Amino acid sequence: MAHLKKKILLNACSIFPTQILLNLNKGNTFFAPIYHAITNQKLLHIEQLMPYGSKTPKQFENDLDYLFKHLKPIGLDTLHDCIKNNKPIPEKSFLVTFDDGLRQVYENAVPILLRKGIPAVFFINTSVIDNKNLLFRYKSSLIIEEILTLKKGDGKIDKVNKTLKEVTQEYDGNFVSAIKKISYKQSSILNTLGATLGLSWSNYLDVEKPYMTSMQLHDLKSKGFWLGGHTVHHPELWMLSVDEAVEETYESARFIKDNFNYPFSNFAFPFTDVQITNNFFEGIRNSGGIDIMFGSQKLKRDEQNNVLQRFDGDNSLIEMDVYIKALLTFQLINKLRGKTIFQRV
Repeated sequence: MAHLKKKILLNACSIFPTQILLNLNKGNTFFAPIYHAITNQKLLHIEQLMPYGSKTPKQFENDLDYLFKHLKPIGLDTLHDCIKNNKPIPEKSFLVTFDDGLRQVYENAVPILLRKGIPAVFFINTSVIDNKNLLFRYKSSLIIEEILTLKKGDGKIDKVNKTLKEVTQEYDGNFVSAIKKISYKQSSILNTLGATLGLSWSNYLDVEKPYMTSMQLHDLKSKGFWLGGHTVHHPELWMLSVDEAVEETYESARFIKDNFNYPFSNFAFPFTDVQITNNFFEGIRNSGGIDIMFGSQKLKRDEQNNVLQRFDGDNSLIEMDVYIKALLTFQLINKLRGKTIFQRV
């Protein structure tokens, strides 16, 4: 029901012409869609994390065509110049971004971007480069997928339920919900569940190779794309101490800048930046600073002048034109309410 209401609301917004909405939102029309995987395949490691699926190469190309028709692509170097010199970001501009460093964006998205001459930034969790590690949320997806294949009465299910009852408050038998709630700081639970089910993270990494390699990342740079940090391990930063969150963030941005020889550092928050406080940003500055950072508050501007906001582009059930019109419509409402700037505590 909630999804139906959302769809009706989105479709209602789509009746407005894009250019009129852009003109009404003058002064705040920078768009940065977030993608994870561009693929025609079912990827078990993200299947349970993307409720509306990943976009296919054709859907992704349609997105780019729409964006390119109404907006101008902008490079990260231009954005850096704007922030560094306190200049406004060019009106009606967009930057394509990718999170988590998945192999399918290199294989499927990059050829399309090159053909169309559209710049992009790839935000990388540095611990997974060369498939040396599997992010904890991807373990969650694999565990859920494996349980769904088990037949009723399988003893493994009883063991999973027993573990979840021991570690999860008020476990009601909904293993999907319970497993998705397991945080980075509880990663050992996922390892226990994986062992119970006979899953091997190292085997999965060896066979599936979900992440990009160092060679592929260097190739992206050689083709004119930018790389950025996305934390080391993709934790929920707000669940960590400020010092822990700063280290996860700064180390990933520094690693990318130094190892790929970029002139400035950049970073995108995993999950969300809603609960990221000003104390965190002070800690980043004390550590050496990050030049550009990206949040997830759609079209809002940030009180931190080097933080730009992005919106999710993954949803395969919503056309980009409908989504952009909805974002612009809600941004107009926020403007009337005086809520266009994201305030932190």
